[in-house]
Amino acid sequence: MLRHTLADAIWSAGYPGAGILAGKSVDGESAVAAFFVCGLTDSDLQRRFVEDGGGVLLQPAEGAPNNALNIYQPVITFENKMLIGNGAHTESIFNTFQNGKSFGRAVKEQMCLSRDDSLAPRITALIDMGENDFDVDLRITKAADEQGGIKRQSFKYAEIMPGTGYLLSMYQGTPNSFSDFEGEPQSVELGASIFDIVADIWENLSSHERVSLWVKCTSMKSHRSISRIINKNR
Repeated sequence: MLRHTLADAIWSAGYPGAGILAGKSVDGESAVAAFFVCGLTDSDLQRRFVEDGGGVLLQPAEGAPNNALNIYQPVITFENKMLIGNGAHTESIFNTFQNGKSFGRAVKEQMCLSRDDSLAPRITALIDMGENDFDVDLRITKAADEQGGIKRQSFKYAEIMPGTGYLLSMYQGTPNSFSDFEGEPQSVELGASIFDIVADIWENLSSHERVSLWVKCTSMKSHRSISRIINKNR
């Protein structure tokens, strides 16, 4: 599979909507995870990430109206696992986990996002940390046709090579003409540090549409982590 630099992959995506990155650090010692959101409407643009325990909460920026549809918990950490998603389905999947169901079964219970009379893709990731390595399960649920059919795709990665990440977004194309993401997640080359990864993503998202970015690196040995958040809004 052809690999691009992370910066090139983000730049070429045009308008991704929201995106998930999962991979392994260049030194081979840490799991790397990232989630970012972009927006086109005022309500989408007036949001920000805040730390929430080991996870993240997406909420209105200071002074912005409280639109419940745009507020959710995109990152939840539990039992050496990290669950990431672009909607409230992340919390639903977590609750399903708590009831003993598998990740695959929990994802199958989720439909597409209803947005502006259309069906927007749901993207979800599960990073499962073991004693010496981790597995990544990336999922996308999207409309298969105009009659309401649903297409579900699953991409699983194990024994990831150091410095390699996998990038999955909602959309591809320009802000004026975009479509649902197609194909497999892009294989990308990661920067040497969390600061490089943050810069490669944030600086290559459109300054007009980018809203928030979260990046986290977790040691496979100690499970200690370092994270960074960048918000366009306060």
